[in-house]
Amino acid sequence: MESMLQNILYTLLRATLSMFVLFLLSRMLGPRQISQMSLYDYILGITIGSIAATMAIDDSIPIYVSIAAMAVYAVFTLLMSLLTNKSIKARKFFSQTPKVLIENGKILEKNLRKTHIDINDLTSAARVQGIFDLGSVLFAVIEPTGSISFLQRKESMPITPESKESTEENTVFANVVIDGNVMPNALKAIGRNGKWLDGELRRAGTRADKVLLATADMDGNIRIYEKYTASRGKDYFI
Repeated sequence: MESMLQNILYTLLRATLSMFVLFLLSRMLGPRQISQMSLYDYILGITIGSIAATMAIDDSIPIYVSIAAMAVYAVFTLLMSLLTNKSIKARKFFSQTPKVLIENGKILEKNLRKTHIDINDLTSAARVQGIFDLGSVLFAVIEPTGSISFLQRKESMPITPESKESTEENTVFANVVIDGNVMPNALKAIGRNGKWLDGELRRAGTRADKVLLATADMDGNIRIYEKYTASRGKDYFI
């Protein structure tokens, strides 16, 4: 009984110490919201948290060893932060930079592949921001945190209550071609068929297997984004 009580007290002591060390390290590294965390920040938090948990319950590992391991991760991160503050090249290497996914209304397939984003991810992110027609998007940028920002064309911007202009009711655009594959159910949902789609693609001088994404609404309006659209090579953000 006495031995059990000693083990409990020792575990409580180790847990308290690990919490204190975590608090000090978090204050040293500075505050950052979850939405602003990069992949490295996320992995770092999990790693230091795992070491702290091990320190609390595994008495086979000396306390100073766990503290030293957490300190190494924290100091490296702090040094990396100082370096990225001083050097743009280091910032690009360690922190990454935003990448353009849509440029002047053109989807950049190469950048989608680089960032491991597919068309469904892109259209889903747009819908979350209330954009159901990618044709209204001038630029789309994926941030280092993984969030995607959209810049709509001026004529597609929401009209403010103070504005006296009026707009037509928005409609939903269905994904009728994805990665070169025709989506029959999407065509059926907007009251169209494959023959209609083939005709629209021929008028645009292309065919389904050359299309990265094509969207259409019930009124027959169609947006076509062909594969292999190259960026102009501009670095807008750093």
